[in-house]
Amino acid sequence: MTKTIKASTLESMVDAYIDIYEENDVYPKKSDVKVCEDFKKINKPNILYVINDDYDKEVMYATLDIMRNISQYYNIYLLKNDNSTINIYEYIPKKHDDVIGLFDNDFTRVFKFIQKWYLKHDFTLYFNYNAEYKTIYKRVLCQYNINVIHIEHMAYHTMDLMKIAYDKGINTILSLHDLYYICPTRSIVDDEYMNYNENNPQDDYLNSNVVDVMSDVLYPDFKVFKPIWNKWWNKALQYPNHIIAPSQVIYDIYTETYPSFKDKIQVIEHGYDISMPSVDDIILPQINENEPIRILIPGNISLENGIKFIYELKKQDKENRLELHFMGVNETKYNIGSLGRIHGGYKRENFKNKVKSINPHFIGLFSLIPEAYSYILTESWSGGIPVLSLAKGAVGECIKNNSGGYIISDKPEDAYKQIIKLSDDDEKYQNRAKKIADIHIKDASTMAEEYLSIYKK
Repeated sequence: MTKTIKASTLESMVDAYIDIYEENDVYPKKSDVKVCEDFKKINKPNILYVINDDYDKEVMYATLDIMRNISQYYNIYLLKNDNSTINIYEYIPKKHDDVIGLFDNDFTRVFKFIQKWYLKHDFTLYFNYNAEYKTIYKRVLCQYNINVIHIEHMAYHTMDLMKIAYDKGINTILSLHDLYYICPTRSIVDDEYMNYNENNPQDDYLNSNVVDVMSDVLYPDFKVFKPIWNKWWNKALQYPNHIIAPSQVIYDIYTETYPSFKDKIQVIEHGYDISMPSVDDIILPQINENEPIRILIPGNISLENGIKFIYELKKQDKENRLELHFMGVNETKYNIGSLGRIHGGYKRENFKNKVKSINPHFIGLFSLIPEAYSYILTESWSGGIPVLSLAKGAVGECIKNNSGGYIISDKPEDAYKQIIKLSDDDEKYQNRAKKIADIHIKDASTMAEEYLSIYKK
């Protein structure tokens, strides 16, 4: 059961805590100073990437793409927090082919473990400043003589890191990979999906809108807490030198919440080293009334990723026109097998082959929350498969801009009718698919060059 704490008096309590905390500053041990001097002798500057242990795999893959392309200019370190320890790693440059499997959490080939700190205090959403964390951050920045900080995600990290970097004049970049800095659920903005009711049954997964974000963190009453969270981040977002959104839709959401940062936030789309098909490469199965419409739904399905929508969509299929396929590691609690065929997990390097064996007419990406970027969308297009999506987030934005699929209604009844209608004309469907060949995908080196220009400022 998710824990909740009433937050009616939280704001004054936290403000008082911060005042006391600022008066009792903690500095690194004197023994660290010599190490700082040693690191200054290294001929390349040092960059620190920051992430949480519960990272989104796409975030880590984008980070690795940047690391690979800037390693000739920087010594690279990764700081990772799992809420019980803070760990630092050194990045060991490898060829692209050697790290393609890192999407499956394999750090060993590209990172060398260096140091670990055991935390006495758990991370809490209520107090985003903590003397213990602050001490560790100061030691890291001093011991490794960090010149640039790129924060990929702040979950499980405290705001101390950005404040220290700001005070020390260290060039700091914050990436907006999700909506964590608007609401700590990381992905949910509107009231429909917030955990407002502490009595909401957690075991009724398909009838619950509760989003399980960080199961080991004490949950606040979000309805009261979110405005306070926004107040804190409205101040904390002043600390980074640069704030990066990977898509225009994320920029729009953040600048609507924090309008004073319109000029500070900039868009740098993710780059991806992937080949796109030619017109002749795009060969899709015909759609006819005698065969079902095959829709492949890849990824790990959850409440956020549209499991309720998928159930409701299939309920409309009285004539059994839709044949759903699922590819990914999905929890048994959602009983996905009752909806269609399960093909199990996959590694990104064999994505195309698995898709080809299923031979779908469409790939369905039905996330109910605005995603910042989608590698699955790009991979779908690289296989020449049109994508069905809701008009949300970067996926909806990309389809509108590139005509590589169809935007359908977020109301299952209307969505079902749309899918049937657009499947009635095979020639029109095939012509739309051919447009995928015209889509341009930015490569990873171009993305890295854009970040390099920011790192060097």
